Amino acid sequence: MLILRLIFMLFAAACGWVTFRSAVQPANDHLGFAHRGDSRNEQYLLARGYVSVPIIRGKSTGWWYMDCTLNDKKYCFILDTAASACTIDVRVAKELGVQPKSTGEFVPLIGRPAAEVFQTIRPRLQIGTFSTEFLPFEILEIGNLTRESLDDGLPAHAGLLGGPFFEWYSAVLDYGEHKLYLLDPLTPLQGRWRLKSMTNDGAAVSPKHAIEVQVKGNRLSFDAGAGTVNYNLMVDNKVRPRAMTWTSSNGGILPARYQLEKGVLTIATPLLKPNPPYTLPETLRESPGCGFAVLTFERPRSR
Repeated sequence: MLILRLIFMLFAAACGWVTFRSAVQPANDHLGFAHRGDSRNEQYLLARGYVSVPIIRGKSTGWWYMDCTLNDKKYCFILDTAASACTIDVRVAKELGVQPKSTGEFVPLIGRPAAEVFQTIRPRLQIGTFSTEFLPFEILEIGNLTRESLDDGLPAHAGLLGGPFFEWYSAVLDYGEHKLYLLDPLTPLQGRWRLKSMTNDGAAVSPKHAIEVQVKGNRLSFDAGAGTVNYNLMVDNKVRPRAMTWTSSNGGILPARYQLEKGVLTIATPLLKPNPPYTLPETLRESPGCGFAVLTFERPRSR
């Protein structure tokens, strides 16, 4: 696997670009590619909400690196499109306040001793203004590997950002320009949404007041006519239907499923249940006694 990965990276470096066409597509289901020296592709991506992040190529190892933070601590990671998971070393886990617990499993490494596998955690990953706590990181004993970045004049790296990371952000890599383009899953949800229809337990509901939600950054404001309630919003686009979590200022958590298609936002949530605990709906399809409400929103029409 390591040999194939190195061959892939050498090919990409020679071409000056590579596209990671993720399983999770942007809202318009169309993704161009970044090609060295062609600014039109960058304009295309930026116009669709992508942001560019600088990446660094190691002069000695040939690896590509990127800086980010985990739980507000800055780390350097290797970008590895061939990896099936995101990983961090046990050293990093301990720095994050996590006590590694062995699973008893080992991962074989070519030319090196097998790496011991510990539990999976979900730290807060932040890249610029992007932040998520849904991305899983496997803890591995890879201290020898993390020191390889010292040969590139960089600190010991924290681990690998693998396939799930690239899928999460619908990433596009441009090796020629040393740039990584990322699309925040929250970007398509930004702005105001007005309720179009609503059901609860499969029965139609006619609200007494107009209902609107507004998404600004990772904040969701819900206005049902009796005042606005604010939530912190996080989404998980690796599950189907996609999931979102609303967290109120008092720590209350409201899970939901959502779908954004052709300008219509559909949300399934136990919003009208009188008491917690609230469970995440398994589907967007309402039925009698389903235990959740389905809200359909569209953009307000400009006057």
